[in-house]
Amino acid sequence: MLHSIKFGARLAILLAVSVILVAAIGATGILGGHHLSRGIETVYDNRVVPLGQLAQIQDGINRVGSGVSTIVLSDSRFTLMRMEKDIAAAEAEVERLGDGCNRAAGRQPRRGRPVAALQVTR
Repeated sequence: MLHSIKFGARLAILLAVSVILVAAIGATGILGGHHLSRGIETVYDNRVVPLGQLAQIQDGINRVGSGVSTIVLSDSRFTLMRMEKDIAAAEAEVERLGDGCNRAAGRQPRRGRPVAALQVTR
Protein backbone atom coordinates (compact mmCIF):
# COMPACT_ATOMS: atom_id res chain seq x y z
CA MET A 1 0.00 0.00 0.00
CA LEU A 2 2.69 2.51 0.94
CA HIS A 3 4.78 1.47 -2.10
CA SER A 4 2.19 2.92 -4.47
CA ILE A 5 2.23 6.36 -2.74
CA LYS A 6 4.85 8.88 -3.76
CA PHE A 7 7.68 9.70 -1.36
CA GLY A 8 6.40 13.28 -0.74
CA ALA A 9 2.91 12.00 0.14
CA ARG A 10 4.41 9.40 2.53
CA LEU A 11 6.41 12.13 4.22
CA ALA A 12 3.30 14.32 4.54
CA ILE A 13 1.33 11.44 6.10
CA LEU A 14 4.17 10.74 8.54
CA LEU A 15 4.31 14.41 9.50
CA ALA A 16 0.53 14.57 9.99
CA VAL A 17 0.52 11.46 12.20
CA SER A 18 3.43 12.87 14.22
CA VAL A 19 1.65 16.21 14.71
CA ILE A 20 -1.56 14.47 15.82
CA LEU A 21 0.41 12.28 18.24
CA VAL A 22 2.30 15.25 19.72
CA ALA A 23 -0.98 17.21 20.06
CA ALA A 24 -2.61 14.29 21.90
CA ILE A 25 0.33 13.93 24.27
CA GLY A 26 0.35 17.69 24.90
CA ALA A 27 -3.39 17.76 25.60
CA THR A 28 -2.99 14.89 28.05
CA GLY A 29 -0.20 16.77 29.82
CA ILE A 30 -2.25 19.96 30.04
CA LEU A 31 -5.24 18.10 31.50
CA GLY A 32 -2.97 16.33 33.99
CA GLY A 33 -1.47 19.67 35.04
CA HIS A 34 -4.94 21.12 35.54
CA HIS A 35 -5.97 18.22 37.78
CA LEU A 36 -2.72 18.52 39.72
CA SER A 37 -3.32 22.24 40.23
CA ARG A 38 -6.82 21.58 41.57
CA GLY A 39 -5.41 18.94 43.92
CA ILE A 40 -2.82 21.37 45.28
CA GLU A 41 -5.49 24.03 45.84
CA THR A 42 -7.57 21.48 47.76
CA VAL A 43 -4.60 20.56 49.96
CA TYR A 44 -3.92 24.24 50.64
CA ASP A 45 -7.55 25.02 51.49
CA ASN A 46 -8.06 21.93 53.65
CA ARG A 47 -4.70 21.70 55.40
CA VAL A 48 -2.61 24.87 55.35
CA VAL A 49 -5.32 27.47 56.05
CA PRO A 50 -6.73 25.55 59.06
CA LEU A 51 -3.20 25.37 60.53
CA GLY A 52 -3.23 29.16 60.88
CA GLN A 53 -6.66 28.99 62.49
CA LEU A 54 -5.44 26.29 64.88
CA ALA A 55 -2.54 28.51 65.92
CA GLN A 56 -5.02 31.31 66.68
CA ILE A 57 -7.18 28.88 68.65
CA GLN A 58 -4.15 27.73 70.64
CA ASP A 59 -3.30 31.37 71.39
CA GLY A 60 -6.85 31.96 72.65
CA ILE A 61 -6.71 28.83 74.81
CA ASN A 62 -3.38 30.00 76.27
CA ARG A 63 -4.92 33.40 77.06
CA VAL A 64 -7.82 31.69 78.83
CA GLY A 65 -5.41 29.56 80.84
CA SER A 66 -3.33 32.60 81.75
CA GLY A 67 -6.46 34.46 82.82
CA VAL A 68 -7.58 31.55 84.97
CA SER A 69 -4.14 31.41 86.64
CA THR A 70 -4.29 35.14 87.33
CA ILE A 71 -7.76 34.81 88.84
CA VAL A 72 -6.68 31.91 91.04
CA LEU A 73 -3.64 33.80 92.31
CA SER A 74 -5.30 37.19 92.65
CA ASP A 75 -7.24 38.59 95.57
CA SER A 76 -8.17 41.92 93.97
CA ARG A 77 -11.80 42.30 92.92
CA PHE A 78 -10.76 44.65 90.08
CA THR A 79 -8.34 42.07 88.68
CA LEU A 80 -11.03 39.41 88.87
CA MET A 81 -13.51 41.54 86.93
CA ARG A 82 -10.93 42.52 84.30
CA MET A 83 -9.76 38.96 83.82
CA GLU A 84 -13.35 37.74 83.53
CA LYS A 85 -13.79 40.05 80.53
CA ASP A 86 -10.46 38.95 79.01
CA ILE A 87 -11.38 35.29 79.42
CA ALA A 88 -14.80 35.85 77.87
CA ALA A 89 -13.22 37.63 74.88
CA ALA A 90 -10.64 34.87 74.38
CA GLU A 91 -13.32 32.20 74.74
CA ALA A 92 -15.49 33.91 72.12
CA GLU A 93 -12.53 34.07 69.73
CA VAL A 94 -11.73 30.39 70.27
CA GLU A 95 -15.39 29.47 69.63
CA ARG A 96 -15.51 31.58 66.44
CA LEU A 97 -12.29 30.10 65.07
CA GLY A 98 -13.29 26.58 66.06
CA ASP A 99 -16.63 26.96 64.28
CA GLY A 100 -14.77 28.20 61.20
CA CYS A 101 -12.50 25.14 61.25
CA ASN A 102 -15.48 22.83 61.67
CA ARG A 103 -17.31 24.46 58.76
CA ALA A 104 -14.20 24.21 56.57
CA ALA A 105 -13.95 20.50 57.40
CA GLY A 106 -17.65 19.98 56.64
CA ARG A 107 -18.65 19.36 60.27
CA GLN A 108 -21.35 21.03 62.30
CA PRO A 109 -20.19 23.91 64.55
CA ARG A 110 -19.81 22.86 68.17
CA ARG A 111 -22.33 24.09 70.68
CA GLY A 112 -21.58 24.84 74.29
CA ARG A 113 -19.01 26.97 76.01
CA PRO A 114 -15.95 25.12 77.30
CA VAL A 115 -14.98 27.83 79.77
CA ALA A 116 -18.48 28.65 80.98
CA ALA A 117 -17.75 27.01 84.34
CA LEU A 118 -15.09 29.67 85.06
CA GLN A 119 -17.58 32.48 85.63
CA VAL A 120 -16.51 34.64 88.55
CA THR A 121 -19.10 34.82 91.32
CA ARG A 122 -19.70 38.18 92.89
